[in-house]
Amino acid sequence: MTQNQRLQLILALYIPSILISIAYTLLTPILPIFAGELTTVYSIIGFILAAESLGRVFGDLPASWFIRRVGMKRTMIIGIWLSLLPMLVLFIVHTIWLMIVLLLVVGFGHALYNISRHAYITVIIRTSSRGRAIGLLGGVHRMGNFIGPLLGGFIGGTLGLRYGFIGFGVISLITFFVTAQVGIKGRPSRAS
Repeated sequence: MTQNQRLQLILALYIPSILISIAYTLLTPILPIFAGELTTVYSIIGFILAAESLGRVFGDLPASWFIRRVGMKRTMIIGIWLSLLPMLVLFIVHTIWLMIVLLLVVGFGHALYNISRHAYITVIIRTSSRGRAIGLLGGVHRMGNFIGPLLGGFIGGTLGLRYGFIGFGVISLITFFVTAQVGIKGRPSRAS
């Protein structure tokens, strides 16, 4: 792998991945407390917290169709925006059911981003190097999972819980700009 290819991989895969990971886990300390302010029914709080994961399941199903139709980069960008916009709306939401719907959309977007990111790995990285690249991606993801809750706790404690949604939006916007600037090309073949 040449130096240029390594730089492309860092910009296209690892930097956006750590940013997205930070953004999503930033809400770990915020979302349960925020949901608890909207309702005291634990089963509804549980459903609120599960909504994003359920949205991911719904997004995993059509993700390959999106990638084939519009390409990996556009699918990543669509996924980022489908996560970013509902999070910004959550800043002003005061109803449980709207919050659940928005989190379902966020999960759908996250699934599109994740599946297109993994498809990108299969296209750009040789089979013999894929395990290492995926392992590094996992490490980057876990690093983001460490940083995100710390940042979320700080934002929630100093600015207020709702500002966690703004923090998510800002980090996702940075991810969008990084992803939009990088030359991700191609669609996986029908066989992949």
